[in-house]
Parts: sequence; structure tokens; C-alpha cells
Amino acid sequence: MTDWRIFLQQSVTTWQEYTTMFQTQAQAMQENLDNALEALVAAKRNFHEQSAQLKENDTETISDDDKEPQDSEMTLQLENSKRIHEGLTTVVTSLQDLTEKAEIEEQKAKRQRKAPDPTDDEVGELSGSSLPSMQPFGVPGNK
Repeated sequence: MTDWRIFLQQSVTTWQEYTTMFQTQAQAMQENLDNALEALVAAKRNFHEQSAQLKENDTETISDDDKEPQDSEMTLQLENSKRIHEGLTTVVTSLQDLTEKAEIEEQKAKRQRKAPDPTDDEVGELSGSSLPSMQPFGVPGNK
């Protein structure tokens, strides 16, 4: 029981670290995504400015076939990230509950080591007349 409780406590710590690590990585990825989107907007603005200058110079234009990331894709990524975080939080909570239950069971097991109260039948068997140590000493004159 003690080994199980220790395992659960270590699991709680491990999963809390995983959750923290995931949150940190998700936040870093979101910041990188925001920076990339800002760079993309700046690059497109630069592209349009240069293409306008090239049109004035009567040169051939090249079309932009790249598609912009849609808000629905970014929202989906954020929702997935939130679901993963919720799942990790649920794992940590479940492990904490199991740890508490294991501790309670261990305490119950320690309390049950007391000898149970004898039943009425056992009390009758343990009466003074049945035990040899409870027999009276010999009487003078009897062999």
C-alpha cells in the first residue's frame, strides 16, 4: 500500500511537470505564431508596394498563390491546445484523488491490526473452567 501511495505521489508530481511544460510550450508556440503572422502581414505589405512599383515600370507581375491562415484554423489550434491542457489537468486531479484514497486505505489497514472483539462463543470457551491454567490447585489430602 505504501509503494502504491508513493507511486501515485510521484505520478502527480510528474504530470504536474508535464502540464506546466505543455502550458509553457503552448504559450511559446502561440507567441511564435503571432510573430509569424505579423511578419507575414509586413511581407505582404512590402510585396504589394513593390508590385505596385513594378506595374508602374511595366514589368511582368507574379501572382501570389499562398493562402493566408484563416481565423478558423487558428481558433481550432487554440481549442486543441485547451483540450490537451484540460486532459492533462484531469490526469493530475485523478492521480491526486487516487493518492488521497491510497493514504486513507493505508490508514484503515493500520487501524485494523487490532484483535477483533471475541464473540459470545469464544468468551464461553475462554471461561475459567476450560483453561488448565485456571483450574484450582490441589486440595490437601488429595493426591
